[in-house]
Amino acid sequence: MKFIGTDTELRGSFKELITQHKYCCICVAWASQESEVIELLDKYNSKIKRMVVGLDFCQTDYKFIEHNISKRAVRYYTAKHDGVFHPKLYLFYDDENYWKAIIGSANLTYNGFSVNQEACVIVGNEDKDSENTYYAR
Repeated sequence: MKFIGTDTELRGSFKELITQHKYCCICVAWASQESEVIELLDKYNSKIKRMVVGLDFCQTDYKFIEHNISKRAVRYYTAKHDGVFHPKLYLFYDDENYWKAIIGSANLTYNGFSVNQEACVIVGNEDKDSENTYYAR
């Protein structure tokens, strides 16, 4: 497990993981279109197997929705009851034996990857009990 405490570390880790793994799955409360990370995801679009983005509080940028509306891997979600859809999970993998995940507070937004002070951890297949973590998805 590795702690990520700065936006530079977060962007660097994301770039490294998206380029070194075959696939990714993303589940976030909100997303925006204009960011270095989104540009990288567009470049590696074929790696995205599943992406779920929340729409609560109208915080997901309409430009992101327009840009991704026709992509089969991207879905949108709103909380059906009290509360908010609020996850921030990024899974990068080749198979169940080679994977890493970023879990923390950073949404897939410009602010989440550059302006805000976020806290995330990277967990992966090298970590103790990692098989239990991977299959929890």
